[in-house]
Amino acid sequence: MRFDDCLKYVLHHEGGFVHHPKDPGGATNLGCTKVVWEEWCGHPVTVDDIKALTPEDVGPLYRSIVTGKQIG
Repeated sequence: MRFDDCLKYVLHHEGGFVHHPKDPGGATNLGCTKVVWEEWCGHPVTVDDIKALTPEDVGPLYRSIVTGKQIG
């Protein structure tokens, strides 16, 4: 199975945007929390930034997690 196929599978199960007050991860989209995205980007982001994430945005992050190589 190719990475892109695996990513589609993961994102299907991770779902879209959520920001539930009882979720310690806070604002999350496509399985990516605001804190993780800020670490990846290297700067603060807004909840709207998290809401706007696309599979194309988070793909490189997931690839770096799988390969263990920082590419962002």
